Amino acid sequence: MDWNFQQLKYGWYALAGVAVTGATIFVALNTRQQIEQVDIIELVLGLQERCLATQYATNPLYYVSPLTYVATYKDTNYTYPGKAVATPQWISVGICYTTYWPDAVARVVSYTNYYFDMERPTITWAESWTATGGYVWVTNSTWRVIPSFEAWENRQNVTNLIGYHIDRNLLIEIDTKIKALVTNYVDTNTLYNGTTNIAMLTVTGLWASLGIGDKTNKFTRTPAWTNPISTNWIVNYTSYWPSTNGTPTNVIYTSEYQQVVNYAESWTATGGHVWVTASNWASEVVTITNNATYGDYPWQIYVEDVQERYKVLNALKVSIAHGTSYYRLAWGSASRTNWELAKASAETSYATNITYEKIGMPYSYSISVQSYGEWDGWNNYAAALYSYSMRTAPTPYCTNFNYISLRSFARAGGYNPQKVYNDNGVGISSSIWTEISFPFGIPDGQVPIWLDDPTGYETYKGFNYFINPYAEWQFNYATNRYWE
Repeated sequence: MDWNFQQLKYGWYALAGVAVTGATIFVALNTRQQIEQVDIIELVLGLQERCLATQYATNPLYYVSPLTYVATYKDTNYTYPGKAVATPQWISVGICYTTYWPDAVARVVSYTNYYFDMERPTITWAESWTATGGYVWVTNSTWRVIPSFEAWENRQNVTNLIGYHIDRNLLIEIDTKIKALVTNYVDTNTLYNGTTNIAMLTVTGLWASLGIGDKTNKFTRTPAWTNPISTNWIVNYTSYWPSTNGTPTNVIYTSEYQQVVNYAESWTATGGHVWVTASNWASEVVTITNNATYGDYPWQIYVEDVQERYKVLNALKVSIAHGTSYYRLAWGSASRTNWELAKASAETSYATNITYEKIGMPYSYSISVQSYGEWDGWNNYAAALYSYSMRTAPTPYCTNFNYISLRSFARAGGYNPQKVYNDNGVGISSSIWTEISFPFGIPDGQVPIWLDDPTGYETYKGFNYFINPYAEWQFNYATNRYWE
């Protein structure tokens, strides 16, 4: 038969019959201890969203590419509609029967043989014999195929499919992507107006803050557990039973309850065994603890293992919003015999030389707003003005889902020794990140502040700036902070 699929999001599918909705283990007071496919779907799609949010070009390109997982599925039917026809395989067949031929004595016949194209041998034997009726003959061809061999095999590679069983290899690939994603997301504790450093998350820092795994860089493999405190009684006595020669036997064991034991405490040749009853055994309180282990998934996957991955994905909320914006560029320049004439001519040119262009975000430019002056040492002064003003907030490349908020921060920087810093009233500095709105830059028509007469040297006055936009994404999966 053919397979039927259920379409999930972001290019993923599930086989028909797989439960794709319902309660997951990612809830407060979870009591389910068995991992189900609905839990894995939450992880897979949560991972895909956070990979998609790292898009930095329209083609598209990603800092962490979305997961593409190829697995081989098998159909043991001869035909596979719409797919490749199965190829006949050698099979191993177990032959086993009891025959009375040829001498009326029962003999067991058992062997294994190999056959091609699902052929099974047809065998006739005497299943019984009587002196009056003779042999009773039977025929059979429905022999058992040895389970370790497949009679028919149709293999097909499938991409991004959730099957009927938990796929450990898929989970391991998810781990690799999760760790690669971490450094592409912002530590939101450092994202505020006036911050000196907008820091990205680190694996070590995130593991420690979430209190997961080894608190450094490994997930929990097997969780720690402690059995309920219990009392064990130490049953310990010397018995002369069943010996009848005076040889005692020491009996010692532990019991989960206070046993009453009858035993022979002595024996004599004339009096036989002397029986007593005892129950006042020594007791001890027992607690057994199993320490956690860390690393890749074990073969038996625990709820805690999957929940830790969920918590990491949940913490990945804000990333740099790579995208495009539009800026307004105004510029003017002139050369005259004195500084004042050169400035006046440059301002006239500045008022009319204006263009609007698209630019990528984040943004940095070495001549954001500046005035320039140069004297050649004789009778020539060169003057120039430049201003780049951002007109619109960034439009992220990622359009797979919306964002909750889009915040942009600017910082001045990138000077050379000949530049005189002046923010032209924009209100940013090189020591902190300032949250900004758009349009950003000096107002239309405003001339950048001129530097002093550059007689004897070449110099600049103004500022360069960097703009980093950050999006808090409206993800659909791994969004419930159920543990708080």
